[in-house]
Amino acid sequence: MACICPGNLPSDYSANCGDELYRPGGISHLVFIDCSSTLTDYTDVSEWETLETGGDLVVTKAGLGSKDAASITTTKLYSCLPEVITGKEHTINFSTYVVDTATQADFDFFQELEENHQGMQVVYFGCDGLVYGADTMSDSGGKPGFDFSLQQLDYVQPEDGVNEKAHYQLTLTINKRGILKGWDIPGLIAALTD
Repeated sequence: MACICPGNLPSDYSANCGDELYRPGGISHLVFIDCSSTLTDYTDVSEWETLETGGDLVVTKAGLGSKDAASITTTKLYSCLPEVITGKEHTINFSTYVVDTATQADFDFFQELEENHQGMQVVYFGCDGLVYGADTMSDSGGKPGFDFSLQQLDYVQPEDGVNEKAHYQLTLTINKRGILKGWDIPGLIAALTD
């Protein structure tokens, strides 16, 4: 059977010793950005802050988040060759227990998110200190976030009101072949979550 050679082997990378050998898991915040927004320099924290103050970027309160292993779609393209990957769906689950008990503005925040998510892109902050965004983030004029589909968003009120707390829970999917890349942008997470 013939082998289709796609190109070069991946470049090797070095690994540090000790605790720096691994990254912690978890997602601390989701960042929703107007889908028409772009960045000239993704490392410039002031550009992100300008999007936020202009109403084109909003950050969720801190929460519990995870990205599951992606589900892969394969297709048989050639009779004499194995199937190839033609699609990849990444699922992000996120919950936050942080609410506004004074004005209940959290209800409006999540209602507006549900109603208007089609016009947004998403970036997320990992517990590893990285910002996870689109491959085009590093391009001048590139979009920082991923296009996504909102699969589920609800306010959950558990039966046990003594031991369990009400919270928001959402699930979104990102259809993208490849890995969702983390970017090191010093100061950004602190600037947008303070």
